[in-house]
Amino acid sequence: MPRYENTYPGVACDIPSHAYQYSFNPKPDWSSLYAPGAEILEYPNQSSTKYGADRFMKFNHKVTDCKWEKDEGKWHIQVQGPEGIIRDTCDVLISARGILGEKKWPQIEGLKDFKGALFHSAGWDNEYKFDNKRVGIIGIGSSAIQILPKIQQIQGTKMSCFIRSRTWVSPPLGQKAQDDLSLSSEIIPEHLQEQFRNDPEA
Repeated sequence: MPRYENTYPGVACDIPSHAYQYSFNPKPDWSSLYAPGAEILEYPNQSSTKYGADRFMKFNHKVTDCKWEKDEGKWHIQVQGPEGIIRDTCDVLISARGILGEKKWPQIEGLKDFKGALFHSAGWDNEYKFDNKRVGIIGIGSSAIQILPKIQQIQGTKMSCFIRSRTWVSPPLGQKAQDDLSLSSEIIPEHLQEQFRNDPEA
């Protein structure tokens, strides 16, 4: 089973969902202007199955070595999988692993000695109970902006956010669409989803 990095509370698309899709497999019926993480995950999974791309994918494998052999004009690759080491060659090697799994902790004296729960937005503990806890969030990037209001809603939490400088939050990128559709929230009602499904022009 693949490991997904961003499962923190409030994880959602940070641009209008209808712009976050493949041109060859449009999804007209997003549930929200900023779709939640589970819906975003479902979309590429559905797309890879629909087009058969998943037959080429291997999960729980780690590339441990890549070496370019100039005389051969090939890459030699070593991969550690659940059943052992796989060695293979290829003509073209593309690293498309992204950076979301690269957990970068701030250099704060004593952080490693902290006795409370400590986890990164890219390694969230979804089993942890926040009720009646004092919670500190370090940083105010897009992940923190999504996490903070969700944790703040939990019974009895006391929040502190530690940031270097102010952050500026502009009106949502989809504000005009939200206004044009007379939406009172970011949720797209079922009747509009149905309209978008049946009428591409809409």
